[in-house]
Amino acid sequence: MKRIFSAAAAAILIFLTGWTQIIPLKAESALSSDIVSDYAYVFDTDTSQVLMDKNAEEKMYPASMTKIMTAIIVIENDDDLDRHITITSDMLAGLAEMNASVAGFQENDDPTVRDLLYGLALPSGADAANALAIDLCGDIPSFVERMNQKALALDLNSTHFANVTGLHDDDHYSTAKDIGRLLQYCIQDPIFAEIFSSASYTTSSLPSAGNGIVLRSTAFQAIASNGYSVDGFIGAKTGYTDEAGHCMASWDTVNDMHLIAVTAHADTSIYASTHIQDLETILNDLHAYEKKNILSADDPLKDIAVHALFHSYAQTIYVPQDLILDVPSDADIEYTSDLPDEIDLSNDDQEIAYTVRISVNGALYQEYAETCMIPKDTNPITRILRSIKNLFQ
Repeated sequence: MKRIFSAAAAAILIFLTGWTQIIPLKAESALSSDIVSDYAYVFDTDTSQVLMDKNAEEKMYPASMTKIMTAIIVIENDDDLDRHITITSDMLAGLAEMNASVAGFQENDDPTVRDLLYGLALPSGADAANALAIDLCGDIPSFVERMNQKALALDLNSTHFANVTGLHDDDHYSTAKDIGRLLQYCIQDPIFAEIFSSASYTTSSLPSAGNGIVLRSTAFQAIASNGYSVDGFIGAKTGYTDEAGHCMASWDTVNDMHLIAVTAHADTSIYASTHIQDLETILNDLHAYEKKNILSADDPLKDIAVHALFHSYAQTIYVPQDLILDVPSDADIEYTSDLPDEIDLSNDDQEIAYTVRISVNGALYQEYAETCMIPKDTNPITRILRSIKNLFQ
């Protein structure tokens, strides 16, 4: 009989799911205390680890970060980016009166779709945005409808667009988190990534500019003209209105961390560069971080004593897959779990829910929810004996 019990015990397996990340318990104070922007969201695109969350789910106005969505709608729906478009008066109507930023296209110019995308991305041209929208959909409201449909498809549920430019409208809003997730989606498209990471671009020859229009990135210009150090910066879309303040959505690489950083409502003075200052602060702080493998797949996590009817044995719970986090380079990292020390074998499957807690320098940093399964005893003899035993308890 003892051999039967031993065989049953040996057959018991533990099944674990993949890591399920819970929201980080706190944003690192080193990454949030010194920025001017009222809204910020910084995360690692490889692991979805959130490194900064400052009012990231609160409603804000995205200004010209809107043009991230405008661009991806065109890129995904126009098969020929080298096709020429004739600029009409309707495409330029009202822009001067609204003091909108423009790329410089004139009526009767015939830029390519690609030219207009660069005009949209680099100098944040509202003329390019309107031209692309009207060309693709016939009118701006129809294009805006596509933008809102795309937002819903991407689960950007706190976002609503009222125009293609980002000019202020009370019904045109988003959150720092939604803009970050939108940018994460968009940079997976190589055309988008190339355009929005360019410092400058010269359009094809135009009736109004025989040598083309030289377009320069507002982000790269602001970095250079103000002498900021943003080591790791790849590309960005800036924005500004009086109501939105200075905004920026960027993607960056620091110490093998692939990051997206969104800030909004920095200084409301049009001549300020506090959005660039905030990015410099964030990236400089993150240079003290690195991506570390905290736990490796198949590392033993804990031994649980499993009590069968007439004996006990140790069952090892293993880490299901690598656990990788961005942490300070000199951090003292510890992990614990609330797995039970012991458990009784049962005639039914037993699912154990537990939490792995990661501490950095003695402070709780992140939590991960997990489950493991101890399968039921399948041996008919021991199942009968256990059922009889349970009758008398």
